[in-house]
Amino acid sequence: MRKFGLSVAMAMGLMGAGHATAQDSSQDDVVVTARKPLNREEATRFVSSITAGRSDGQVARFEAPVCPMVIGFTPEISRQIVARIRKVAKAVGAEVAPEDCTGNVALVATPDGGALVKGMRATNPELLAGLETTQIRRLIDGGGPVRAWSATATVNEDGQRLSAPSSSNPMGPSSLNVKTASILNPSSKRVIDTSTVVIDSPVMAGKTVIQLADYVAMRALAKTRPVEGEAKVGTILTLFDPAASPPQSVTEVDVAYLKALYAMPGNRRVGYQISTIAKAVTEASTRSSGQ
Repeated sequence: MRKFGLSVAMAMGLMGAGHATAQDSSQDDVVVTARKPLNREEATRFVSSITAGRSDGQVARFEAPVCPMVIGFTPEISRQIVARIRKVAKAVGAEVAPEDCTGNVALVATPDGGALVKGMRATNPELLAGLETTQIRRLIDGGGPVRAWSATATVNEDGQRLSAPSSSNPMGPSSLNVKTASILNPSSKRVIDTSTVVIDSPVMAGKTVIQLADYVAMRALAKTRPVEGEAKVGTILTLFDPAASPPQSVTEVDVAYLKALYAMPGNRRVGYQISTIAKAVTEASTRSSGQ
C-alpha cells in the first residue's frame, strides 16, 4: 500500500513559508441541521451528484487504517485538526491508525494550490500517481480554492493488488487472483490508498477547526465533490461556496453517507452502493428535520 512520501519540510519548501490560520472551536460534536426532509429520489440525486469516481464501477473507500497529517498550520491547530479527522473517521466506521502512523490523508494549506500542484508534478510526481495528465492540468489551472484527489487501487478478497504485466510479457494484461466468482457482486473492490486535500489559505479566514477538519474528512474518506450553491441538503461540502450558508460541522446527512459506505461490503457494485447510501441519507434527513 502506498503512503505519502511528502515530508513536512518538503511541502513547506514547495508552498513557501508561513502558517495558515483557523478559528479555534470548543464544539466537538456533529451539528444536526434541520431542513425539509428528502424523499428517496431527491436523496439519490444528491448522493449521485457528490460522488466522484463512479466510472470505476465502485465507490472507493479506505480499508487500511486512516492516518491524517496536516501541513501549513501552526502545531496546535494541526493537532486539533488531526484529532477531529480521526474522531470523524472512527464515528463513521473507518479504521483509525495509531497516532505514530505514516500519513495517508493529507490536508495542505498553501497560498496558491495550483502552484503547489505544479511543483509536485515537477519535483515529486509520485504524489500525483494515478492521475491522468488532463486531471493534473485541471488541478493546476482549476479556478476553485480547493483541490482534492485520491489514489485508488483494485484489490481482491484478501487485499492483494492488481499485478503489473510480467517481465516475460511486458505488454500483456494486468492480473488479479480471485477466489470467488459471483454474478451479483464483483470479486474485487476499489480501495483508497491516499487522499490529499489542498486548500488555498486565504479562503480559510473565518472557518473553524471543526469545519476545516470535517470538510477534509468528507472529501478524503470518500471521493466526493463539493456542493455548489445553497444546497437543499445540509452538508459540510458547501463550506467554501460563497453562495451557501455552511453548517458548523458535518451534518447527520454527511455522517449517514460515510457510515453507509463503510458499513457495506466493499465489493458491491456502484448502483447498489448509491442506492444504499441514498436510503441512509433519506432516513438521516428525516431525523434531522424532526419529522
